[in-house]
Amino acid sequence: DNELLSLFQSGNEEAITAIKDKYHHYLYKISYQILGDNEDVEECLNDAWLAAWKAIPKDVPEKLLPYLRKSEGKVRSSLFRIRKKLKTYLNQEGFDI
Repeated sequence: DNELLSLFQSGNEEAITAIKDKYHHYLYKISYQILGDNEDVEECLNDAWLAAWKAIPKDVPEKLLPYLRKSEGKVRSSLFRIRKKLKTYLNQEGFDI
Protein backbone atom coordinates (compact mmCIF):
# COMPACT_ATOMS: atom_id res chain seq x y z
CA ASP A 1 0.00 0.00 0.00
CA ASN A 2 2.91 2.36 0.56
CA GLU A 3 3.70 2.17 -3.16
CA LEU A 4 0.07 2.91 -4.03
CA LEU A 5 0.00 5.86 -1.67
CA SER A 6 3.21 7.16 -3.22
CA LEU A 7 1.61 6.95 -6.68
CA PHE A 8 -1.39 8.93 -5.42
CA GLN A 9 0.72 11.55 -3.70
CA SER A 10 2.85 12.07 -6.78
CA GLY A 11 -0.26 12.50 -8.94
CA ASN A 12 0.50 9.40 -11.00
CA GLU A 13 -2.71 8.29 -12.71
CA GLU A 14 -1.54 4.67 -12.59
CA ALA A 15 -2.63 4.78 -8.95
CA ILE A 16 -6.27 4.41 -10.00
CA THR A 17 -5.54 1.32 -12.08
CA ALA A 18 -3.43 -0.13 -9.30
CA ILE A 19 -6.10 0.24 -6.60
CA LYS A 20 -8.76 -1.13 -8.95
CA ASP A 21 -6.57 -4.16 -9.62
CA LYS A 22 -5.92 -4.71 -5.93
CA TYR A 23 -9.25 -3.86 -4.26
CA HIS A 24 -12.03 -4.01 -6.87
CA HIS A 25 -13.13 -7.58 -6.17
CA TYR A 26 -13.25 -7.09 -2.39
CA LEU A 27 -15.15 -3.80 -2.50
CA TYR A 28 -17.43 -5.08 -5.27
CA LYS A 29 -18.61 -7.97 -3.07
CA ILE A 30 -19.45 -5.64 -0.20
CA SER A 31 -21.33 -3.17 -2.40
CA TYR A 32 -23.22 -5.85 -4.32
CA GLN A 33 -24.56 -7.38 -1.11
CA ILE A 34 -26.23 -4.08 -0.34
CA LEU A 35 -27.07 -2.61 -3.73
CA GLY A 36 -27.79 -5.83 -5.63
CA ASP A 37 -27.23 -4.26 -9.05
CA ASN A 38 -24.04 -4.53 -11.11
CA GLU A 39 -24.36 -1.09 -12.72
CA ASP A 40 -24.99 0.62 -9.39
CA VAL A 41 -22.02 -1.15 -7.83
CA GLU A 42 -19.70 -0.17 -10.68
CA GLU A 43 -20.91 3.45 -10.47
CA CYS A 44 -20.36 3.41 -6.72
CA LEU A 45 -16.84 2.04 -7.05
CA ASN A 46 -15.91 4.47 -9.83
CA ASP A 47 -17.06 7.34 -7.62
CA ALA A 48 -15.04 5.91 -4.72
CA TRP A 49 -11.88 5.67 -6.86
CA LEU A 50 -12.38 9.27 -7.97
CA ALA A 51 -13.00 10.46 -4.40
CA ALA A 52 -9.80 8.72 -3.28
CA TRP A 53 -7.86 10.27 -6.17
CA LYS A 54 -9.03 13.74 -5.21
CA ALA A 55 -8.54 13.36 -1.46
CA ILE A 56 -5.37 11.35 -0.86
CA PRO A 57 -2.82 14.02 -1.78
CA LYS A 58 -4.29 16.16 1.02
CA ASP A 59 -5.37 13.45 3.44
CA VAL A 60 -2.79 10.66 3.60
CA PRO A 61 -4.25 7.56 5.28
CA GLU A 62 -2.08 5.14 7.23
CA LYS A 63 -3.77 2.15 5.62
CA LEU A 64 -5.34 2.26 2.19
CA LEU A 65 -8.05 -0.43 2.39
CA PRO A 66 -9.96 1.05 5.36
CA TYR A 67 -9.75 4.44 3.66
CA LEU A 68 -11.18 3.03 0.43
CA ARG A 69 -13.92 1.15 2.29
CA LYS A 70 -14.98 4.36 4.00
CA SER A 71 -15.04 6.22 0.69
CA GLU A 72 -16.97 3.42 -1.02
CA GLY A 73 -19.39 3.22 1.90
CA LYS A 74 -20.24 6.91 1.68
CA VAL A 75 -20.94 6.67 -2.04
CA ARG A 76 -22.93 3.45 -1.62
CA SER A 77 -25.05 4.96 1.15
CA SER A 78 -25.83 8.00 -0.96
CA LEU A 79 -26.73 5.86 -3.96
CA PHE A 80 -28.91 3.59 -1.80
CA ARG A 81 -30.83 6.57 -0.38
CA ILE A 82 -31.35 8.06 -3.84
CA ARG A 83 -32.64 4.76 -5.22
CA LYS A 84 -35.02 4.38 -2.27
CA LYS A 85 -36.39 7.92 -2.69
CA LEU A 86 -36.81 7.44 -6.43
CA LYS A 87 -38.64 4.14 -5.94
CA THR A 88 -40.97 5.73 -3.37
CA TYR A 89 -41.68 8.65 -5.70
CA LEU A 90 -42.36 6.41 -8.69
CA ASN A 91 -44.70 4.23 -6.64
CA GLN A 92 -46.60 7.32 -5.47
CA GLU A 93 -46.93 8.44 -9.10
CA GLY A 94 -48.48 5.09 -10.02
CA PHE A 95 -45.51 3.40 -11.64
CA ASP A 96 -45.19 -0.26 -10.77
CA ILE A 97 -41.56 -1.17 -10.22
